[in-house]
Amino acid sequence: METLLDDLTQSHAWLARELKEPLLELWVNDGDVFIYPDLGDPIVAIDYANLLAFASRNPVVDLESLRGFHTVS
Repeated sequence: METLLDDLTQSHAWLARELKEPLLELWVNDGDVFIYPDLGDPIVAIDYANLLAFASRNPVVDLESLRGFHTVS
């Protein structure tokens, strides 16, 4: 998952909201990355930065709105 998010972020990829929200929801509800990130860990720091950067691109996704929101079954 880290590689996918990094590739999407670094390539400035565009995803339709219907695809982007479920992908970001997986990260937002992972306590180790979004809720309590250990930014001293370089991998977690990169993941966290990529998460924020990718969410802020069009279509913009409010990450807080995805907390506890399960679109993937």
